Amino acid sequence: MTRIPVLTSLLLLALAVPARADVDLTLRAGAGSLDLAASSDTPLIGGAFDDAITAYNGAAMAYNQAHRLPARSPSAAPTRSHADVGMDATLVTLTPSLDVAASYYRARIDLPIGFGDGVRTIGLGVYPLGAAFAGERASVVPFVLGGAATSYVSDGTRSGALLEARVAGGLRLGRRLSIEIGYRPYAAGGTIDRERIDTLMESYDPRGSAPPPEPSEVVRGGTGSGTVDLAVGLSL
Repeated sequence: MTRIPVLTSLLLLALAVPARADVDLTLRAGAGSLDLAASSDTPLIGGAFDDAITAYNGAAMAYNQAHRLPARSPSAAPTRSHADVGMDATLVTLTPSLDVAASYYRARIDLPIGFGDGVRTIGLGVYPLGAAFAGERASVVPFVLGGAATSYVSDGTRSGALLEARVAGGLRLGRRLSIEIGYRPYAAGGTIDRERIDTLMESYDPRGSAPPPEPSEVVRGGTGSGTVDLAVGLSL
């Protein structure tokens, strides 16, 4: 489902770029945060959060009853909620990019690769909206960009997708160096191990010695906004 907005952005980018444009290959290194809060309303995967939490709480209750554990016992399986399956990670990013400059117009296509806190991402970012605020010959060129990125996300045995809107502002220093700060007004996605959710719902035996797996072991994610990132780029 994320193919349509990506293809549309690529088309807009192709239409917007004039015939005479400079295209630079740039490598950016940076860091940013990923802070997603799970809810039933999370697009596409909100139902998986509900299934995992419902299945876990039912299995935890059965486990405690089978082992005669009161709720306050330190050995009892605790009750969990959506607050326990969010995703909070700090990612280091390495991003090869194609930067397009035509007069005061700016655009970018990039391939962000992120890793950290057990999370790995690889994606495609398209930024068809952008502008520079100085001529190409200036030694310092302020710029802004706006667009979106979609990424494949892996987290242990789980995998999924992430969709983000992003705006960025920065400075190009000289011909090759740049620095920018990004802001994400919206992000949604997460990772799911659907097979383990089904196992928990259908075949978990509460009479065994092990409590049910935590819901955060089978699903993580949600929606978020307001996260920032910082990156330094070098044009090759």
